[in-house]
Parts: sequence; C-alpha cells; structure tokens
Amino acid sequence: YSQAQTTIEQLNTDITNYQSAFEEAYKQPYEDAAKAYANDNIDEAAQLNAQALKVKGDFSDALALQKRIDTYHEVADLYEQARVGGVEGNIEKQRAAYQQIIKLDPQQQDAKAALAKVEQQIKQQRFARALATAVNAIDRKDFDGAQEALAKASAIDNNRPELATLQAQIDAELKSQGMESLEKRIQVFAGADEWQTVLILAEKGMADYPDSQVVQQAKQSAGEILAASSALDVYIDRPDRLADNNIRQNAVNAVSRYSGLTQLSAKLGEKISQVEQLIEQENQPIDVTVRSDNRTCIKVLGVGVVGEVREKTIQLKPGKYQFEGSREGYRSTIVDVVVEKSGTPIVINVQCNERV
Repeated sequence: YSQAQTTIEQLNTDITNYQSAFEEAYKQPYEDAAKAYANDNIDEAAQLNAQALKVKGDFSDALALQKRIDTYHEVADLYEQARVGGVEGNIEKQRAAYQQIIKLDPQQQDAKAALAKVEQQIKQQRFARALATAVNAIDRKDFDGAQEALAKASAIDNNRPELATLQAQIDAELKSQGMESLEKRIQVFAGADEWQTVLILAEKGMADYPDSQVVQQAKQSAGEILAASSALDVYIDRPDRLADNNIRQNAVNAVSRYSGLTQLSAKLGEKISQVEQLIEQENQPIDVTVRSDNRTCIKVLGVGVVGEVREKTIQLKPGKYQFEGSREGYRSTIVDVVVEKSGTPIVINVQCNERV
C-alpha cells in the first residue's frame, strides 16, 4: 500500500509537470509570435505560431493570430492604398481601403480610427457641398433650389448653426437684391463667426461686385482666419509634437501671428487659447540634477548661478542650455544640455579637472 501510494503521488507529480510542459510548449511560441508580429517580423511570427499550432492545433489565440499573419501583406498593401488616396486627395479610395483592412483584420485599431476620421470628413464634405449649393442658388436668385440644398444639408447634420443663419439669409434675399443684400449676408455670417460661408459668399460676390470694398475685405479676412484655424489645428490634433523645442517655438510664433485676428473670430480666439494651454503644459519646468566636486563654480549661461555644489536639483524649462564650470587654476568647461520631457531623470556632471 505504501509503495502504491508513493507511485500514485509520483504519477500525479509527473502529470502536473507534463501538463505544465505541454502548455509551455505551445503558449511560449505563441507569445513570442505575438511579439514578433507586433514588431512587424512576420516571417519569424509565422514560424513561431506554426510551432504553437503544431503542439496544440485548436489553440484559439494562435488560430486568431494566424489569420492576422495570413492577411498581413494584404493589409499592408491596403494601408499603402489609403496613404496614396490621402496624397491624391481621394477620400473615397481611403475609405474603401480602411473598410477592407477592418474586414480582413478586425483588430486593426489604427484602421478603425482612420476610417472614423475619413467618414467624418466625407460627412463634412457632403455638408459643405450642400451648403455651397445653397449659397450658389441664392446668388442665382434660385430660392427654391437654395431651400432644397439647405434641406439636404440639414439631413446630413441638422445641428450646425450655419443652417439657421443661411435660412435667415434666404428669407432676407427674398426681400432684397443686389450688392447691398450680399454685403449684409456677409456681415451676418461674419458676425456668426462662420468664415467658411463668408469665403464662399465673398468669392462668388467678387465676380458680380468686384468693386465692393466689403466683399474684398471679407474675402481677405476669411482667407486669413481659415488659414490660421487650419494651422492651429495641426498643434491641437497632435499636442505631443509640442514636446519638440522647434515645433513648440513655431506654435508660439503662430499664436503671436494670429492673435490680431481674434477680434474678428471668437472661435479662432478659443483655438489660440487652447494652443497656449498646450504650449504651457509642455513648457513646465523640469528637474535637472547638477553634480560636481563641490569646488567648481557652476553657472547656467543666460539663466543664473548654481554655485559650488556636490549635488543640487534645479528647474529649467524645456530648451537648450549651456552649463559653465570654472575653478581657479583649472581650465573652464562648457557642457551643452538639452532639457526635454523624458522618463529618464536629467543628471549633469560639471567639473573642472584640467589644470592650467
């Protein structure tokens, strides 16, 4: 009985070890395959995943990964098609490519995000076309056509404030004609801070009323405001880029350059405030640890004196700095330092070791 009990215990141990070894034999290759796939090492991923499936052919995770591996190159080609579509300005081509990517590989989160953005752009383009049609119809004095176009725009997005403003202008056009009416419409849209519509009206108005100072000024102001808005969107959409000193300085210059336009556009003022907040977030002082021999006098050129220290933590805003070390009887030294946000602590060693 004792021998039987010992044998059973040994068998249980062996079974447990065998089960662990069996799981290790297919899980580890799968995990390595997943890492290789994430690093775009497709051939390696395919080999490792094949090992996992060889051990356990019904391993669901490996089967799912195999589907992604099988469609990898096709998905890559579709991403390229989407990129080309973006260069060509062919948004429908982009949408078709992203839709096919998601169909082949539903785990492609980048494609899902890109498709959502493209769909939103298509919606905005359709809305803009309908709005432009309504504006053109008004210019042709075709108010029935304008109402029809406005209804199409409303069906796309009935929450846009341009609809109510344009409807008001259609009603106004039914009562008045000519240049005075156009100038009033431009002023209404400018007052409503709808500069895309102002630009459409002004561009059309220039053909009919080239001598109108109001139309000329409206076109110039609308162009400047819309260009400024697009330029600021670059920083708002990608705030992480402001960590770069040059890009952050460009953003500061942009804010300064466009600030004068805020008197005409409150929306532009809001974007400028948003960019200023993002700049301020990226321009917070960063801890910099200065280490020395307690005999070298240290200065941050253009900033101030650190003094003779063995170790001291100071705060500097992101940027490029020069640390100068001086010590009587020793050659002075200059250390160039780039202070930027990073997960790694910034430690600077400044010592004068070379005797004169």
